[in-house]
Amino acid sequence: MGGLHPAKEYISDALNAGKNVVTANKDLMATFGSELIALATKNKCDLMYDASVAGGIPILRTLSTSYASDKISEIRESSTVQRITFCRG
Repeated sequence: MGGLHPAKEYISDALNAGKNVVTANKDLMATFGSELIALATKNKCDLMYDASVAGGIPILRTLSTSYASDKISEIRESSTVQRITFCRG
Protein backbone atom coordinates (compact mmCIF):
# COMPACT_ATOMS: atom_id res chain seq x y z
CA MET A 1 0.00 0.00 0.00
CA GLY A 2 1.46 3.33 -1.00
CA GLY A 3 0.91 6.77 0.40
CA LEU A 4 0.81 7.92 3.98
CA HIS A 5 -2.81 7.30 4.97
CA PRO A 6 -4.33 4.86 5.72
CA ALA A 7 -1.02 2.93 5.49
CA LYS A 8 0.32 4.49 8.71
CA GLU A 9 -2.82 3.60 10.62
CA TYR A 10 -2.84 -0.01 9.36
CA ILE A 11 0.82 -0.51 10.22
CA SER A 12 0.40 1.15 13.61
CA ASP A 13 -2.57 -1.10 14.39
CA ALA A 14 -0.57 -4.20 13.41
CA LEU A 15 2.43 -3.16 15.51
CA ASN A 16 0.19 -2.37 18.49
CA ALA A 17 -1.21 -5.90 18.14
CA GLY A 18 2.35 -7.29 18.31
CA LYS A 19 2.46 -8.27 14.64
CA ASN A 20 5.66 -8.11 12.60
CA VAL A 21 5.38 -5.81 9.58
CA VAL A 22 7.27 -5.63 6.28
CA THR A 23 6.78 -2.57 4.10
CA ALA A 24 8.24 -1.14 0.92
CA ASN A 25 6.55 2.22 1.40
CA LYS A 26 9.41 4.73 1.06
CA ASP A 27 7.21 7.77 1.63
CA LEU A 28 5.75 6.33 4.82
CA MET A 29 9.13 5.36 6.24
CA ALA A 30 10.67 8.73 5.38
CA THR A 31 7.82 10.55 7.09
CA PHE A 32 6.91 8.28 10.02
CA GLY A 33 9.80 5.80 10.21
CA SER A 34 11.12 6.91 13.61
CA GLU A 35 7.65 6.80 15.11
CA LEU A 36 6.88 3.36 13.67
CA ILE A 37 10.26 1.93 14.71
CA ALA A 38 9.64 3.15 18.26
CA LEU A 39 6.20 1.55 18.20
CA ALA A 40 7.67 -1.76 17.01
CA THR A 41 10.31 -1.67 19.73
CA LYS A 42 7.70 -0.87 22.39
CA ASN A 43 5.57 -3.82 21.28
CA LYS A 44 8.54 -6.21 20.84
CA CYS A 45 7.90 -6.86 17.16
CA ASP A 46 9.76 -6.24 13.94
CA LEU A 47 9.25 -3.48 11.42
CA MET A 48 11.20 -4.40 8.31
CA TYR A 49 11.64 -2.14 5.33
CA ASP A 50 12.77 -2.87 1.81
CA ALA A 51 12.14 -0.99 -1.38
CA SER A 52 13.53 -0.62 -4.84
CA VAL A 53 13.40 1.94 -7.55
CA ALA A 54 11.79 0.68 -10.75
CA GLY A 55 11.09 -2.66 -9.11
CA GLY A 56 9.90 -4.31 -12.31
CA ILE A 57 13.21 -3.89 -14.10
CA PRO A 58 14.84 -7.11 -12.80
CA ILE A 59 12.11 -9.17 -14.48
CA LEU A 60 12.92 -7.75 -17.91
CA ARG A 61 16.18 -9.69 -18.30
CA THR A 62 14.48 -12.90 -17.18
CA LEU A 63 11.68 -12.37 -19.67
CA SER A 64 14.03 -11.70 -22.54
CA THR A 65 16.33 -14.66 -21.86
CA SER A 66 14.45 -17.41 -20.02
CA TYR A 67 11.14 -16.99 -21.80
CA ALA A 68 12.40 -15.93 -25.22
CA SER A 69 10.35 -18.61 -27.00
CA ASP A 70 7.10 -17.71 -25.21
CA LYS A 71 4.75 -15.01 -26.39
CA ILE A 72 3.84 -12.63 -23.56
CA SER A 73 0.22 -11.73 -23.96
CA GLU A 74 -0.23 -9.57 -20.91
CA ILE A 75 1.61 -7.88 -18.05
CA ARG A 76 -0.40 -6.46 -15.17
CA GLU A 77 0.93 -4.70 -12.12
CA SER A 78 -0.69 -3.59 -8.90
CA SER A 79 0.85 -2.22 -5.75
CA THR A 80 1.23 -5.74 -4.37
CA VAL A 81 1.95 -8.13 -7.20
CA GLN A 82 3.09 -8.38 -10.78
CA ARG A 83 1.27 -10.87 -12.96
CA ILE A 84 2.66 -12.02 -16.23
CA THR A 85 0.61 -14.24 -18.51
CA PHE A 86 2.42 -16.42 -21.02
CA CYS A 87 1.03 -18.06 -24.12
CA ARG A 88 2.86 -21.02 -25.51
CA GLY A 89 2.52 -21.07 -29.20
